[in-house]
Amino acid sequence: MLSLRTGGHALRRPMRVPLPPLTTLQPLGQLLRPGAARLIHVDRLERGADSGAEAETGEGDTGKYRAGLFIDKVFPIKMAAFDIRPYIWSRNIEAMKKKVSGLLPKQLPHQFAVCEIEPHKRDGGSIVYFTFSAPGTQDDAKRVAEGLVSAVNTELATRDKRSWYEFEPARSLPVRGVPFSEDIVRMLPSKKIKVEFVGPDLTVEQLYGEFREFGLILDIETQPTSNKDTPRWAIVHYSQLRGATRARNCAHGDVVGSTRLLLSY
Repeated sequence: MLSLRTGGHALRRPMRVPLPPLTTLQPLGQLLRPGAARLIHVDRLERGADSGAEAETGEGDTGKYRAGLFIDKVFPIKMAAFDIRPYIWSRNIEAMKKKVSGLLPKQLPHQFAVCEIEPHKRDGGSIVYFTFSAPGTQDDAKRVAEGLVSAVNTELATRDKRSWYEFEPARSLPVRGVPFSEDIVRMLPSKKIKVEFVGPDLTVEQLYGEFREFGLILDIETQPTSNKDTPRWAIVHYSQLRGATRARNCAHGDVVGSTRLLLSY
């Protein structure tokens, strides 16, 4: 580890670990599929009426669930404190919600229904919470929710609508954690995401598998083992700002193994 001394104090740089090689760049939504264990977060709201063994085991009953998806590239990202582009939209929150609602398919299976639209104007996108019905276990419901998010993404791709501030169409991603909604003025989006660990540290391979889906990663910095500060942390550096905003909205609060991840710019 490189150690620099200035004024009698030793300064230690964060340890940089080389990333695993990526020989073929697959589409972001398919990079970890099939076989990836990371699934969308769902909450069970109601359980259907079943009887007998199915009711006891939870297999075969139909329940009502709630999940979320993040649609990016809907609004301009706030680049600086005096960037007025997001302000143009934020003057009318209902207009922002209406624009997001207009991007969603009119009809989807599994009794899909939008229950809340939460614009994140600073990050250039919006969280959409929806309810749906699904039979089987919690994992079955997660797979149904993933399918619904894919259907929304397909609809967005067919429309191919572009704006004056974004040259690519909007896309949707499943929310795997519990988003932290805040409007701290000085917390502007950055290509670097700080990941705090509530639990055991994650390896570089685990971090890469968790965050590569959101965009191309330039570097991952891990906290030196000699640094005893808590909570432990790592920094994921994306090549583009949109990758960081996707990760911040989709992976904050996600649980990997026994470790909960807290994300900030």
